[in-house]
Amino acid sequence: MNYCHKMPFGARIEPGGVATFRLWAPGASRIDLVLRDTGGERALEMRRLPDGWHELARVKAAENTRYSYRIDGDAVVPDPASRFNPDDVAGASCLID
Repeated sequence: MNYCHKMPFGARIEPGGVATFRLWAPGASRIDLVLRDTGGERALEMRRLPDGWHELARVKAAENTRYSYRIDGDAVVPDPASRFNPDDVAGASCLID
């Protein structure tokens, strides 16, 4: 029996080779999701939601893709709700199931 607990934040893999990313950053005006995979690096602007949440849903991203968040075009940080940080706590997060 598999158990799945969906959290309202962080990254999660969805069916069909896509993922949803959600970050609470109430002081930020813009958050970019920075994805790093075999195709290189790409930055995607996240949608700002009420109460300080930022979300990007149904992004094409495979398991083991590295990702970070760029805050207001400056600081690049790992996901504070990351389930795996293979390069230590200051390195990029890794998308896992």
